[in-house]
Amino acid sequence: MVLVFLPCTSSFSVHTHNITQIPHIHVHHTQWQNITEGGVSGDSTVTEMIREVDVVAPASDTTEREEWRMVVGRWYVLACFSMLSFCQCMVWFTFSSASTQFEDYYDISESTIDLLLNWGAIIFIPSAFCIWLMQIYLPIQGLRIAFWIGCIANFTGSVVRTIPCWLDKDIRQSDKGVWMLHLGQILSAMSAGVVMTLCTKLSVVWFPTHQRATATAIAYTSNSAGTALLFLLTPAIVSDPE
Repeated sequence: MVLVFLPCTSSFSVHTHNITQIPHIHVHHTQWQNITEGGVSGDSTVTEMIREVDVVAPASDTTEREEWRMVVGRWYVLACFSMLSFCQCMVWFTFSSASTQFEDYYDISESTIDLLLNWGAIIFIPSAFCIWLMQIYLPIQGLRIAFWIGCIANFTGSVVRTIPCWLDKDIRQSDKGVWMLHLGQILSAMSAGVVMTLCTKLSVVWFPTHQRATATAIAYTSNSAGTALLFLLTPAIVSDPE
């Protein structure tokens, strides 16, 4: 799953939804300092300085290529984020989708199945707080770093959960095997803070105003779509505890 997200993470940190919609602007260094230091509110010289700005429009074919690249890029980023959200929710509800079969396979009780599910809500609170702090103190790189954390945590948690399946039945149904299930659920739950809190920021960073509602809806709906597909497929695949 992590390999799917590799190509898009290098550009996951910049506001680019309107870069290609404006021409290249060259401003003299002294003028830029005057604008930034003096501000634009109530400054009568701003209008005169702006008139001196040298505006150079790029070639039309270059602009079209850049705009097309940006349109494809923003939807590709949304697809990667939605796939992470989709997979995270599938991992989260795995044991609840066929609780009877998993109880027999791992020799665990119904209360253990409930705890494996509740790790998602328990870990979400501190993880969401950490993601919030990250967006404050890392406003530029915070989105990309959070995305990487979500991918790695969800992938690692999924791998850890599979370890008991490769061990003998005695070890799989022992306390060590059960603790591996809990550890995997906890690691996967760390990515919930990413996919459930950064949907709106992703839309603001990558999409123009008229597309943000659609992008946010897709990002949120992908999480529920993972749950729906899981509950449809798991009973058909895991019909026998063995």
